[in-house]
Amino acid sequence: MTKFVDTLDKDQIAAWKAQHGEVHAIPAPRDADGNEPFGVVVRLPSEADYLMFREAAFDEEGRKTAGLTLFDDCVVYPDRAAVAAYFRRRPFEQPVFVDKLLELAGSKAKVEAKKL
Repeated sequence: MTKFVDTLDKDQIAAWKAQHGEVHAIPAPRDADGNEPFGVVVRLPSEADYLMFREAAFDEEGRKTAGLTLFDDCVVYPDRAAVAAYFRRRPFEQPVFVDKLLELAGSKAKVEAKKL
């Protein structure tokens, strides 16, 4: 069984962390043999990324691609051509990857309020 994270070079991971800060591996769903045939390394969105995402998300035309654009901007590895090729073969997985990035960025964070 091959795990995506096991295919990543530790020195390269250190270089990504030095350049981008916190990075995360997001593997593709496992195939029938239990392998993770693909994955990406992402950085967390910056405040500027968030502001562009929010602007696009509230625009009628931009809303359609806001999440995928944010995802593309945050992918550190592999290159865009490899990511695009994978999603051409498995387009229904795009939202799965985007949702995971949004979750990592805090979109599903729970906060509590207390009446004062």
